[in-house]
Amino acid sequence: MAELAFIVSVAFAHAMTNLDNFAVLMILAGAVGLSRCLCIFVVVQSLCLVIAGFVGESATNFLGPWVGYIGFVPITMGAMALWLRRQSQNDNPTEIPTSLSALTLLFFGLSFDTVAMISTIVGDSSADWKAYVYLGSVLSIFALVVLLIAYSKIGKSSRFVEKASTLAPYIMIAVGLYVLGDTLTDTI
Repeated sequence: MAELAFIVSVAFAHAMTNLDNFAVLMILAGAVGLSRCLCIFVVVQSLCLVIAGFVGESATNFLGPWVGYIGFVPITMGAMALWLRRQSQNDNPTEIPTSLSALTLLFFGLSFDTVAMISTIVGDSSADWKAYVYLGSVLSIFALVVLLIAYSKIGKSSRFVEKASTLAPYIMIAVGLYVLGDTLTDTI
């Protein structure tokens, strides 16, 4: 039961850090094409999981018993996102990217928080729990793809996603606090 709860919490955290991607996907799907956007999103998310795994494992090897303190990374990122949101006064519309390289860079740029969050959980998790991190992430990617296809079929607006994406910094802070805590999934 603990494994299932962990998978669901990782999937939820992954999805929350990808709501900005989801909102952009909803906007770009009409301009660039749904299948093109989905393919780029899935490829970028797959690469992000590979990068997060490498970074998380490196942190475990490099930091040893101090690896739990990597929880400060998502806490700092979440706090910075909240601070930047407060400071931001720039609501100027931007040009929609349409090239493959521009879309890929856009989704990589929007996925940095996901890499930081997943690498933090991977770094803090024992070998037995690492597979659950990836399973939760893959389930989240699948769910986001299914939701985007459903939204594109019924023509819903992205207002809900935009509102929900405001929770991402809080999720990052919660993940950081979880990693700093002494939990069942810890490496040490």
